[in-house]
Order: sequence, then structure tokens, then C-alpha cells
Amino acid sequence: SYTGTEILLDEADFHERFGASYEALLPLIHDTGGRLFAVSTPNFDLVDSPFRQVFQKSSHQLYLGYYDRPGRTDETYQYAEAQSQDKARFEKENSRTAEEALAPPRTRAFFEPGSLTAMMAETMPAREVLGPLSIWREPVVAGKYILAADTAWGVTGSYNCGAIFDAKTWDQVAELHGRLHPNEMAYELWQLHKKYNHAYMVLERAGEGQERDGESVVVVDKVEELMEACECHTQGYISTRMFYYDWKSLDPQRPGWQTDSKTRPDMLGEFREAVRGRELIIRSREGVTEMMTFVRNDKGRPEASKGAYDDRVMTYAEAWAVRDIANFGMGSAPKQTVTGTW
Repeated sequence: SYTGTEILLDEADFHERFGASYEALLPLIHDTGGRLFAVSTPNFDLVDSPFRQVFQKSSHQLYLGYYDRPGRTDETYQYAEAQSQDKARFEKENSRTAEEALAPPRTRAFFEPGSLTAMMAETMPAREVLGPLSIWREPVVAGKYILAADTAWGVTGSYNCGAIFDAKTWDQVAELHGRLHPNEMAYELWQLHKKYNHAYMVLERAGEGQERDGESVVVVDKVEELMEACECHTQGYISTRMFYYDWKSLDPQRPGWQTDSKTRPDMLGEFREAVRGRELIIRSREGVTEMMTFVRNDKGRPEASKGAYDDRVMTYAEAWAVRDIANFGMGSAPKQTVTGTW
């Protein structure tokens, strides 16, 4: 239409292409001096959706919550909530404040929503963006860094991700995110390792349910191969700047982090406590958004909600998991012929 003056988008938070439609309709509204009404109850599977971004930036917000209907009280809310069969949906359909409407459902959230709201305020645009790489802070002399990576690869599925944290302040300094080919991912991780003072690396070798000889294994093995040409590596030795799953052995043979039914709950549980205690700073807005959409499913298992991803979540959790065992010595551990624990 060339003459449209009023446009109504109902249940906009549930429209998969709301963002594209909104951008396409803006010029028409500007041409005619008209108005666009975007109305919706919150989609509890989303957090940082295009609709919510528009709402938060708008100077003409209108929020209607549970108490805006005459006669409703705390007692009526609690009574209705007690009868609900789906607490998460009830919370979103009957939010009491705009903040509650925009936050992830408390009944399903894996991470404490209040902590994530505070962490979102600490996110910021990267100082430099180079393709899939975002940089918030350059390395400092003598700085110690931890580089973690979820290396799963797919043309249309999961993304691969790498994140770098200052090992002293736990402030995120860089992030690599995209669908890189395994060899390309390995090379980029190696370059970041060198750039950030030979950062200690923890690279996921295979996630839960993944093939043990899949793309992740290719990445880890390729990085191990590249490390042989690194300044922090000595020929014939095992690098101390790379996590080995059997790191307690005198002769480590398995480079990379293994996410399985044993390590996954512990890794995520420790990371959740770190988030609750605000022990680290996530600079990536997309990263905190992933954490907001990381929920417990109907069986209680923590995972990304429908349509969301958890590549960044798992990467951050892996970095935190090795905080006490990261080795920043410049030497390399010699290969042994006997095995044992220490």
C-alpha cells in the first residue's frame, strides 16, 4: 500500500519475521505520517527478540499488566497461579511489571534472572569486529588469559564459538563466533592463543551425544598439531598451555575437554553459581541472551530453549571449569612412559 496510515501487528513477539516486516514497513509509516502498533504477550521461548528490542527503545511504550484490570490483587494472583498447570506460561501471560514480562520465566530459568539482568547491563559493543571475531580489549603485557571453545560445526546447525577471559579479573576480552570450517576454526583459535600471550586453551573435543571422531575432534587435533610450531612449545613435549582431559596422568594423551553425562552437570552447576555470585563479566550481549534462553526442559535437563542456541553458554562454562588448573608456565611437560595420578 502507498497510503497506509495505521498498521497493526498483533502477537508480534511470535512472528518469526517481525524484524524484517518492521524494517520494511517503517518507510511507509514515515511517508504517510502514520502509526504502527506492535502488540504482543511475551513469547516465553524468547528473550532478546526484535519485538522486545523495539519495545525497549520506543518512546511510546504502553504496558498493560495483571493489575491493570480492576479488582485484581496479590491474593487473586496467588490463587490463580496455584491453579495453573504451566507456571512459565502463566507468568508471561499474567506479568505484573514490564521487567517481569521481558525477563525469562523464573520457573524454567537455569540461571538466576536477576543476575542476568545485571549482567546484560555490563554488555557493550565490541571495540573492533573482524568478521566472526569481536574484540573488547587487546592483550596487555604479562596478562594471563583463558581461551575456551565449543568447536562443533554445522552448515545450518550449531555455531562454533571461542571466548577469551582475563584469568585475573574474569572480564571477557574477545569472542569468536560463526560457522567456521574445522580447519579454519583451528587456525583462528591458534592465532588467538598467540595474540593473547599464549592463552591457556580448553577446547571441547566432543559434546554429549556427538561423535568421538567428529568435527570437534578434528579441530582439537589440528590445534595440537599447530601448537608444535608455537613459541611456547618445545618439540617432543606436550604443551602446558592446552587442557588435556587426562591431565592428572603423567603421560596425558587426550587433548581437549570432554562434555558428557558426568562433566556436563558439574560444569554447568559451577558456572551457574559463578553467574549468581557475579564472579565474571560477559561483554557479549548475544552471550547473555543465550544464557537467558538456557532453561530446564520438562525433564529438568538444562538446555537451550526452542529456537535458541547454547554455544556461548557451553564455551563460558568450559572456561570457568578450568580456572583452578590453568597452567601459565612457559615450559612444556615432557612425555612420560609411565602413567599415574598426582
